[in-house]
Amino acid sequence: NKSTIYADNLKCSVTLKYVNHEGIATTRDVIVQEVFLSNSRFYLFGFCILRQQSRTFRVDRIQGINFIQECSDSDKSMLLDVILHGNQPVQP
Repeated sequence: NKSTIYADNLKCSVTLKYVNHEGIATTRDVIVQEVFLSNSRFYLFGFCILRQQSRTFRVDRIQGINFIQECSDSDKSMLLDVILHGNQPVQP
């Protein structure tokens, strides 16, 4: 189960509208630190303010994203790109 780092050393504070594996919608404030690819799916890894722990979020379960604090334009466009296009499985 190999994962590939897509982007790291990020510090983007975002609010995610997220549906967990049980189908329950939640809103999470997360400091996104890394984007990675595993099993043809994109994931965001970061620090969840609510849980006060590092968490991984599957991109295809993200229904919305708001940028809370300053995030560089390049990081912002990369995250939006991953979320918009990362919902389709990547062909190996």
